[in-house]
Amino acid sequence: MEYAPIQDCAVVKMFSVDLYGIDLRIPPIIYDINDGGLCDTADGNECDCFVIRTDNIFDGFKYEITTFEMLFDGTKTQVGKSTNAGKYEDIFTGECCVPHQRSKRSTEDSQPSVLVFDFVISNDGENFGQSKSVYVYDSTCLNYVTAGDGEIVAINLEEGYKKDISSHIGYR
Repeated sequence: MEYAPIQDCAVVKMFSVDLYGIDLRIPPIIYDINDGGLCDTADGNECDCFVIRTDNIFDGFKYEITTFEMLFDGTKTQVGKSTNAGKYEDIFTGECCVPHQRSKRSTEDSQPSVLVFDFVISNDGENFGQSKSVYVYDSTCLNYVTAGDGEIVAINLEEGYKKDISSHIGYR
């Protein structure tokens, strides 16, 4: 079997196909992100970088992150959106980090909330796939409920915490 000389690689890139014959315009699917999409800040985790699992990301992949804050009064507010370069580990694994301009919530705001990071990834920087979410919460005041298949169906306030706030927020 003969291989094309290295100078022919430029021709292959013109058509958005890598040397393995995979069309880079087809967005990768995120199969898993950060242990099923949950990150608990109570254990000291900063929850600022997340490992993604897929089957075809390439070195130089991009990700878009949209950040929402969900309060227990039913309010969901978009607080950020950006496109960034991902950290490539291998064709199955990459890392996406929250941009540094993310500010921590004020300690004066006593109402608990859940931060939601929606991630989409792209191999060519233009065509992005379906989003996968990470929910950042503090288990000292919040817990989550799952369905039989492990899907999160609600995030609840721990017993006795701010009883005047609604008891749960569903997001699926």
